[in-house]
Amino acid sequence: MSEYIDVQELSARLAVAALPGLVSVYLFFARSCTTPALTLLIVSSFLLHLTMAAADPFLHPWDERFHALVAKHMMAEPFRPMLRLDPILPYDLEAWCCNHIWVHKQPLFLWQMVLSMKVFGVSEVAVRLPSAVMGALGTLLVYGIGRYWSKSREVGFTAALLFGFSRYHLELTAGRYNLDHNDVAFAFYVTAGI
Repeated sequence: MSEYIDVQELSARLAVAALPGLVSVYLFFARSCTTPALTLLIVSSFLLHLTMAAADPFLHPWDERFHALVAKHMMAEPFRPMLRLDPILPYDLEAWCCNHIWVHKQPLFLWQMVLSMKVFGVSEVAVRLPSAVMGALGTLLVYGIGRYWSKSREVGFTAALLFGFSRYHLELTAGRYNLDHNDVAFAFYVTAGI
């Protein structure tokens, strides 16, 4: 990626990505068409997450840069999470941030990044794509949890709508907050476990 998307263009792209979600609200509440409404909501959630993943043509300073670099190095050696391939200068084994081997986070989300980069090439969007997919699938999981616990389709759908359009989750997908893709993966697998 080489171009930075300005705020107006990003807003327009997000509005277009939100349209299927708005149609899903109409289908669900006015027409009682649950399956098409959920399908459109998941599509909209994926488009929103993908739009945010493609919004910035750079990796964010903390933690996304480190996660992406370790994942890129893991493409060659998947069971050796290396921050620095060939450490020329000495390093402190007790310093979690600056070692040769990066054992700061669990490897599952890094493996997801590795797979994405192997399939789609090394880019910012490929790093963020697993988070976008988990964000969209998380919308369906939240619907199921809300419906099961409240015994109400409306509560489940409303919870899924709020999750799918959640600004915080969209920002995590874009790598703009600390722990970014790690937290998306953690939340997704815990939600799936519930």
